[in-house]
Amino acid sequence: MKLFVYNEPTPHMILDDVYSDADMQTMLDEMRCLRSAFKPPEETGSARGEDRRPLKTNHGLYLEDNHSDSVILKLNRRAFDRMTFVALQSLFPQVKLDNWYSNTLINYYDDGQEYKPHVDTSAFTFITFFEREHDGGDFVFADYNYTVEQKPNRIVVFEGKVKHAVTPIRFTDKTKEGRYSMAQFLFARRTHD
Repeated sequence: MKLFVYNEPTPHMILDDVYSDADMQTMLDEMRCLRSAFKPPEETGSARGEDRRPLKTNHGLYLEDNHSDSVILKLNRRAFDRMTFVALQSLFPQVKLDNWYSNTLINYYDDGQEYKPHVDTSAFTFITFFEREHDGGDFVFADYNYTVEQKPNRIVVFEGKVKHAVTPIRFTDKTKEGRYSMAQFLFARRTHD
């Protein structure tokens, strides 16, 4: 795994080559198998605009809800290794990185689909990119007009409160698939004294 820490234009990390090629293929195969169970934006906790309509048009599926035996859930914990948390702590020293839990949302974007600028409710968001067989679908930190290059086996990590977006997907070759991604939302558990 290669880890890159950035303070500009907003604090974020990029993790490259977290998974083996076989693990990436296994996760992608599972996403393809589950795709018929993916839910519309209204059922996946989409951020909403002022008109209360979802800001995304893609479909997704939360794995912890009905697929706790998912191989993806076993493999994706690699993003939460000690090195990642040490780097997060260096970027955000005020954050205590103990007693956390995560939710995993797998996504599929078809031709013309997008996710308009929004923020997440998580403390941190980890987005994993898979194959790129399309145009568009770029990940952008919206307030900074900053695009993170989308390449397979790359994870971008950032504070959920940072506005981000996915640009519309465009198919130049209709025989290819759209954009698969995985969002891992990291939350702090509330403790009672």
